[in-house]
Amino acid sequence: MLQSSPNTANTYQDSISMVARSKKDNVPLSLLALDDSPSYTIYKQSAKAKFIPHSNGDLIHNNAKGGLFISSVEPIETLTLFQWIRRRWT
Repeated sequence: MLQSSPNTANTYQDSISMVARSKKDNVPLSLLALDDSPSYTIYKQSAKAKFIPHSNGDLIHNNAKGGLFISSVEPIETLTLFQWIRRRWT
C-alpha cells in the first residue's frame, strides 16, 4: 500500500475496504497479512496503512509487506473494493 509521497513532509495514508456478496446476503471475508511485519493494520474487512511520520513508506508492487490474502468459506457472487486516501500533514 502506498503510504507516502516522495516529499516526506506530506504523507498519505491509504486504506482499502471490501464487501463480498452472494446471491442471498453479505459474505464474511478473512484477511491475512502476507508478511510478519506488514505496512498496514487489518480492521475487520479493511486494511489501513500505518502512518510513519517523516518517512517515505512507498512499497513496490511485489513487496509482501503490502500484500494481503483475502479468503471466504462461502461462495462469492460479487466483491466490491473501496479505497480511501487521506493526506496527513507533518
